[in-house]
Amino acid sequence: MLPQYWKERKRRRCRDWPVPGQPFRGAPTGVHLVWQVLVFFTGALAPMTQPVLAAVARALPLGWGIACLRAIVVEAATAASLWHSGDLPGLLLNTAFYMALGAALFAWGERRARTLGVLGHY
Repeated sequence: MLPQYWKERKRRRCRDWPVPGQPFRGAPTGVHLVWQVLVFFTGALAPMTQPVLAAVARALPLGWGIACLRAIVVEAATAASLWHSGDLPGLLLNTAFYMALGAALFAWGERRARTLGVLGHY
């Protein structure tokens, strides 16, 4: 006998799920995979020397933060020198952009879950 969750999952089609691609309970696997990819592409393991990878690292707030921390630790940079070089304002703007994007996506997902009636299942 299948648990109720699996019975409901078999009846639902993929487009009916609150999050496209997988239900919420399968999210930790995807989160770990995304985290490992982000750590690789942000220059946390080694400095980015290729222009394409450096551009990807600059598109993510973690890349800006790692660049600031690397400048502080290796070059003994101060907050003022990071501000004048543009690294600190870039970090703050990039972080604000991703926080606003995350808040908007969360609000959209919550609204969608409420309309589908699946918010109370977890």
